[in-house]
Order: sequence, then structure tokens, then C-alpha cells
Amino acid sequence: MSVNVTRMELLRLKRLLGIAERAKSLLEEKRTILAMEILSTISRARGLIDEMEIKLRKAYQSFSLAEATMGRSGLLGLAIKTPTRFRIEIDRRRIMGVETPVFNLVEEAGGERRASYSLIGTTTYLDEAVSMMEDTLKVMVKVAEIEATVKALAAELEKIKRRVNALEHIVIPRLRRDIAFIEFRLEEMEREHLFRIERIVGEQQS
Repeated sequence: MSVNVTRMELLRLKRLLGIAERAKSLLEEKRTILAMEILSTISRARGLIDEMEIKLRKAYQSFSLAEATMGRSGLLGLAIKTPTRFRIEIDRRRIMGVETPVFNLVEEAGGERRASYSLIGTTTYLDEAVSMMEDTLKVMVKVAEIEATVKALAAELEKIKRRVNALEHIVIPRLRRDIAFIEFRLEEMEREHLFRIERIVGEQQS
């Protein structure tokens, strides 16, 4: 291999090393931001879970009072006859380039809280319980959205960790070894070239 070709290969490897180091730096920065986003999202989830548990306790208390007033069979009969009033629509959004779900709780057209059962033979406790369960359902949907978001971000974070490790422990060290070897080889070639020149000059002078 000629000196010029070797120097071109050295420049190419140095360019690749620069790219690899910049990529590692950017990935580390993204990893830090993603980790902070995950912690922030988990913190929001804790608050929502606490809210959900409080609402559920209140709803169960109201259902217990409704059951005591209407009887279990009456309450179950209404539950069986009550149609589904809500559906979940899923949208998508991107956080740091990661696609995450957005869950939207949508009420069916024409759905009304009292439309599914008669007021005769029911109790205000039932209305309270249904209202609280609907509020709880909204929070549950948000908790599920956050859980899915954390999973998506955590999966991306794991990918970034693997890429950083590959760059740090495999790609960059290999490039540095190859660069060091070529630099050493170039020094040898230059010494050999100087030695040949000195020998030629010495032969001409003798």
C-alpha cells in the first residue's frame, strides 16, 4: 500500500471516528432527556393513581349504600341492562422522536347518564356511584396512557443504551486502534523512505 493511499485511509478513519464520537455524544444527551421524561411521567402517574384510588373508594361506598337500599339483585339487574356508553379512541404523538399513544375516552352519541335506567326504584346513591365511576374511568384511561408511554420510552431508552455501549466499547476503540496502527505504519514508511534517501546520497558521495 502506498503512502498516499495509507494517508487517505487514515483520513477516512479519523472522519469516521469523529462521526462516531458525535453520535455517542448526541445519544448520551438523548438518553439523559429520555430518562428525565420517564421520571417526570412516572411522577404524574403516582398523582393520578392516588386520585384514582380515592375516587374508587368513594364510588364503592356509594355503590354499597345503593345496594343496601335497592338490594343486590336490583343493582345487578340495572348493571346488565345498562349499555356501554364509552369507547376509547387511540391517537399517536411523538416524544423525543418516540411514538407514544394518546387514549381518549369518548362518550357515545346520545349517551346520557340517566338514560340507561329509570329513576323509579333507584336511589341517589346510585347516581352518585355512577358519577364517581365515570370520573374514575377518565383517570384510569389517563393512567393506562401514561403506563403505555413509559413502556415506549423505556424501550427506546434501552435501545439507546445498547447503541452507546456499542459505540463506546466496540466501534470507537476499534477505530482508534486502526488509526494508531496506520499512524505507526506511516511513521515506519517515512523512516524507511528517509533511510533510502540517505543511502542513495551516501552512495553518490562515495
